[in-house]
Amino acid sequence: MVMRHLAPEDFGLLSFAFSLHAILGALVGLGIDDVLARELVRQPAQARRLLLTGLGIKLTGALVAFPVGLLLSWLLRPGDWNALALVAWVTAGLFFLPADVVELWYQSRERMRPPALVRQGALGVTGLVRVALVLGDAPPWCFAAAVTLELALVALALGVLWLRDVRPVTAPVAAGTGRRGLAASLIAEGFPLLVSGFLVVVTMHCDRLLLIRLAGEKAAGLYAAAARMTELSYILPVALGAAFLPRLAALHGSDAEGYARTARKAGAVLVLTAVGVAAAVSIAAPVVIPTILGEAYRAAADVWRIHVWTLVFVSIVSLRSRLWVVEGHTGWILALSAGTVVVNVSANFWLIPRFGPMGAAWAGVVAWGASALVFPWCAPGPAKSMLVWCGLAKSA
Repeated sequence: MVMRHLAPEDFGLLSFAFSLHAILGALVGLGIDDVLARELVRQPAQARRLLLTGLGIKLTGALVAFPVGLLLSWLLRPGDWNALALVAWVTAGLFFLPADVVELWYQSRERMRPPALVRQGALGVTGLVRVALVLGDAPPWCFAAAVTLELALVALALGVLWLRDVRPVTAPVAAGTGRRGLAASLIAEGFPLLVSGFLVVVTMHCDRLLLIRLAGEKAAGLYAAAARMTELSYILPVALGAAFLPRLAALHGSDAEGYARTARKAGAVLVLTAVGVAAAVSIAAPVVIPTILGEAYRAAADVWRIHVWTLVFVSIVSLRSRLWVVEGHTGWILALSAGTVVVNVSANFWLIPRFGPMGAAWAGVVAWGASALVFPWCAPGPAKSMLVWCGLAKSA
C-alpha cells in the first residue's frame, strides 16, 4: 500500500532510510540477545540484574548508532537534507529497541503470548495510521515517523509488562553486584553473533544504499520494491528449516545415516520449493507488479524476475547454517557471511553503474550463489559435510 502510494523516487529515499535503520539496528544489541536469553534460563534468580545490564548495553549501542546513522546519510547523500531528515526520523526508533530485553524474559519462561499481543497491537495501530497517511496523501517523512511510532508503542507496552509481570517476581539488584563485569562478559560472548548477524543484514541492505548513491532515487525505489517482494518469500526457508531442525539435532551424534538422509530430504524440499516459487515469479512478475504496485513500478518487474532467484541460494544457506550449528562449524558461518558481503559489495560497485537496479539484482544472485555453491568447499570439515548431505560420501 505504501509503495503504491509513493512514487519510486520517494520510495527509494524511504528505503535508503529503512536500510540504514536495519543495519544500525543489528548493532544496537551488540549480539547479546541469544546469550542473555540463555542466561535468563540458567540463572532465573539473577533475572533483574541480567535484564538491567542488557538494557544498559542496548541503550549505549543506540546512543552510538544514532549519530553514526546521520553521519552515514551525509556521507552517502552529501547536501541532501531531505534524506538526512528521513534517516533522522527512522533511526530515532533505535532508542526504543532496548525495551526488547523484556521480551527475552518472557521467552525464558516460555510465555511468548503477552509480547506477541503487544507487537500485534502496535502493528494494528500503525497500520491504521499508514492507511490514514495514504488517504491524506502524506509526504514520505510521515511514513518514516510511523516506523518510529510503532517501535515507541511496542516499547511503551513492554514497559507496562515489566511493571506488571517482570518487576514483581524478580529480585532487586543489590549494590556492588558487578554489573560492569557482567556487561563485559555478555558483550564478549555475543561479539561473534553480532558480527555474523551484522554481515547478513549488510548483505541484505547494502545494495539499496549503493544504488541511491550510484544510480539515484528512482533506481533505488524500483529495486527496493522488487527486493521487498522477494523478501516476503524468505519466510519459506526460515519456516521449513525450523521444522526440520529438531529432527536433525536429535539424529546428529546418534544416527549418522539418518542425519544425512534427513539433511538431504530437507535440502530437496527447500530447493524444489524455492525453484518453484522463483519460476512462477519469473513468469507472473510483469502482471503482478503493475497490478499490486501500480504502473509507476512496472520496470520493477524485470528486476524482480532476476532478484527472486536469490531465494534458491538463501534457502540453501539458511539450511546449511542450521546444519553447521548442529555440527559445530559455527566459525565457518561467520567466515562465509564475510565472504558474501565482500562479493556483494564488489559486484554492486561493478554492475550498478552499468545496469542500474537490474545490476543490483544480479549482484545479489552472484553473492548468494557464491555463498551457497562455492565458498563451502574452501574448508575440509564443511566440504565433507556437504558431500555427505549430497550423498556423494558416506557418513562418518
